[in-house]
Amino acid sequence: MFSVVACIISLFKVPLFFFVPMYKLDLSESIVLLSSFIMGPFCGVSTAFFKEIINILFRGTRTLFLSEFINFFFSSILAFFCSTYIKKTNYSLKNMFVGSFIGIFVRSILSCILNYFFIIPIFSSIFLLPINKIITSANKFIPAVKNLLSFVIYIVAPFNIFKSTISCFLAIFIYKKLGKNTKIFFN
Repeated sequence: MFSVVACIISLFKVPLFFFVPMYKLDLSESIVLLSSFIMGPFCGVSTAFFKEIINILFRGTRTLFLSEFINFFFSSILAFFCSTYIKKTNYSLKNMFVGSFIGIFVRSILSCILNYFFIIPIFSSIFLLPINKIITSANKFIPAVKNLLSFVIYIVAPFNIFKSTISCFLAIFIYKKLGKNTKIFFN
């Protein structure tokens, strides 16, 4: 159920005017997080997996499954680390924010490393798009972008922090509302 809801929400990606056009805000991660808050880290990972499978079945892929795999991987990282901390402590609001901070931190660091060494070079070679064209395109939006490292620092890192933070706050908000209405989830 969570995967289907997340898949439907993922149809509505919001372009962010202050980032490069290829980066869009996808709020379906908040549903992945919600499932991991309610049923544990592995449920969050499986929600992310089945969301991508459903997306592929209904919409196909334009990136040879690369974007879908990357989406699954980073959503899983965020959900796993957030909910693992929360499960080991208790479900207080403070622990949910600490768990979210841990998940955001781990995801952002991994995203920067993997984008620098693997993701951007792989996209560049598969789609015959030179990295310097990506840098030039990004430089129009953020003049500080001069090379791949500055692209990762000024675009990849802030985007992942922003996207993860929005998803975490939304998931916590929904979780809190669910808990207050049902009185079984939230302490």
